[in-house]
Amino acid sequence: MSNILTAIPMADNPTKFATTTPIYNVTIHSNEDGVGYWAECPMDNGCCFTDGVTIQETQRNMFESVDLYLEDYPNIRNYRLVFEVRDA
Repeated sequence: MSNILTAIPMADNPTKFATTTPIYNVTIHSNEDGVGYWAECPMDNGCCFTDGVTIQETQRNMFESVDLYLEDYPNIRNYRLVFEVRDA
């Protein structure tokens, strides 16, 4: 089963999103032991990874991970993440 969730990070003004806003796809997986989740997000020059106990925590952690990754790209101020949840 696969669920697609779209989320927009909390920005100073979310209405500023333009057609040039980068969209990154995040895949959330159940941990093999059945406890918690881990997520991956391919980026332009690498990949972001994170984990969490719940899907919501994993999503929040991914926003933090992407924010840290994008610190090296000051021209990207806003972005969108599209989450896909996959069962293990």
